[in-house]
Amino acid sequence: MHEETSFLRPEALPPGTEVGQWRVVEKLGVGGYGAVYGVEDVHHPGASHLLALKLALRPGDLRAEREVVLLMEKAVHPHVVRFHGCGRWPDPTEGHTYHVMDRVRGQPLDVWAETLNPSFLRFAEVGAKLALTLGELHGRGVFHRDVKPDNILIRETDGEPVLVDFGVGDYVGAAPLTSTPLPPGTTHLRSPEAMRFWLERGQRSGKQYAVGPADDLYALGASLCRAVTGHYPFSPRLPADVLGVMIATWRAHAPQDFNRRIPRALSDVLARMLAKEPGKHYRDGAEVHDALLSAAAFGGRAQWEASLFEWEEVLAAGKGEAPRRIRRPAHPTRPVTPDEPRVRLLPAHPSVGRRGRGPRAEAQAPSPARRQAWGLAMRRSSWAVVLGLGLVLPGIWLLAVHFSGSQRAPESARAEPSLPAALRSRGGEVARAPELPDAGSAAAPLPMESTPAAAAPAEARVTKGPPMKKPQQTTPDASPQQESGSVGRVLGTTAAVCVGLACASAQVRPANADCPAETRTVMEELGLRPKNGPTIITDIQQGEPGPTEDQTHAIVRSGPIISKMLIAYGQLPEGTLLFGKVFTESTNVYGRYDRAQTPDGKTYPVCFTLGNNAEDGLEKLPGSQPGAAHISRVVPITAVKRFVFKEPRKEEEEE
Repeated sequence: MHEETSFLRPEALPPGTEVGQWRVVEKLGVGGYGAVYGVEDVHHPGASHLLALKLALRPGDLRAEREVVLLMEKAVHPHVVRFHGCGRWPDPTEGHTYHVMDRVRGQPLDVWAETLNPSFLRFAEVGAKLALTLGELHGRGVFHRDVKPDNILIRETDGEPVLVDFGVGDYVGAAPLTSTPLPPGTTHLRSPEAMRFWLERGQRSGKQYAVGPADDLYALGASLCRAVTGHYPFSPRLPADVLGVMIATWRAHAPQDFNRRIPRALSDVLARMLAKEPGKHYRDGAEVHDALLSAAAFGGRAQWEASLFEWEEVLAAGKGEAPRRIRRPAHPTRPVTPDEPRVRLLPAHPSVGRRGRGPRAEAQAPSPARRQAWGLAMRRSSWAVVLGLGLVLPGIWLLAVHFSGSQRAPESARAEPSLPAALRSRGGEVARAPELPDAGSAAAPLPMESTPAAAAPAEARVTKGPPMKKPQQTTPDASPQQESGSVGRVLGTTAAVCVGLACASAQVRPANADCPAETRTVMEELGLRPKNGPTIITDIQQGEPGPTEDQTHAIVRSGPIISKMLIAYGQLPEGTLLFGKVFTESTNVYGRYDRAQTPDGKTYPVCFTLGNNAEDGLEKLPGSQPGAAHISRVVPITAVKRFVFKEPRKEEEEE
């Protein structure tokens, strides 16, 4: 038998192939580490009860061997798939590990919920049994580590939930499967504890996260939410780094925010299963089991006996009864965010937005036909107005300068400088939290350099061309010519520069500069080590990333910016605001921060740059345009001793 099967590939066994005492009937699926086949016992051919055989794709696979140990000995339970035997193939001592288990005929948890559309009471019962099963396994030191709807099957014969696929499972005393900080698992179902470990220490400490009951129970809570709402707490389509930050720090929507049919008590239990802090979620599976069953005592009986979703009628393709499908609830549009930063919006002036709202305005409002005529006239005259203003206004300004000479307005009459763009907001202004008297001094202002424009200077362009003719004498038949220095010459020069020759604007890029010595001293005292840094919300004016894929990008422009730390770093706590500037004219986006303000109002001088590398900045995302760069709303920053601008290569810019 060994010679006949040695040439076969483990992921492509044809029907009739014998693996030990089992004969392959059909292939059920292939994954990254193993292939699953429907098999029968060669000693009882044609039996109605087919089994499932899982064959490792590589000999000596530690995952396959561990799964055998778990199913055969440590994880035996009525709600865990039953084990029947194991061995190696094709060589009995050095071949691929395989094991045989029940072939559970049933649907994954989420498919079952959307296909059968059971009652909330039945759903809570299934969830309670799963929680109790996990609790009992945890008591034996066994952890599934990949609890998700696909690994929870609802058996057709009796409707009981069954846990399957312990391929990345773990038990006390087992050797680690990998050397990575986090064990194998599904990103959007990892616990807040695991994600905080990754964000705070796992990326650079070399330590490994210790899985516990909270990891399986959080994944169960997220899976139950997916089944009862049609959505995960955080979308799997989000980038992995954004998912990590949101799971670690963001409060997810309550299930009732998605599906209004959910009883409030059930929604509260599921929301508590997703709590961020260890002291706020359930301690073990038994406590979750009791909470789910007790929740049914609250609320009306009719609400608990109602189906999970509303049914939606579907037009039948032919004769017969029209099929039905559930109406999946929409994702909530209101984002759930942490506490507001210490930056507040001041109310707008009472007159803002109220112009033309009184009775007089309504009485004078033009009719629709008249408004349409006005719109047509305005469109036809728009270019004339723009060109006229472009010619006249600069000329008037130059004329005023010409006649005013060196006169300057007194200091008291000068206008106050306007707020930076990052501190403006529609309908009001943004005020910073007051600084305490003991606040540290800010770092030196970020230096800037002006890059000369590629175009020739405007003055050189004006004088280029044929020489000017002498003014002609004014006669009754000739048009008057303006003398040198008159308004006519000013207007003519301005028109030539601004209309015919397109004024060139200078680009701004960051200059290389050392972090001030006093700032480096403060950073050392705060434990802010160079070449490391926290994760931040890029621009608090644009808000935090939402739970959907289209809420992950921020649009930044050159100028001031305020960011917010999502995790603590050194002695700077979570929620610290960072003040700095961004530069978007280059191929990448560069940002420099020179001041940090903690939630209690204290400020410190700092030196941080955008990105993981002090020189490279951040790559622009698709959709970026000149002056408006798209980057992620959640990005890393790096503490530095020197601000360095890496000039992009010419070939990189051309690409």
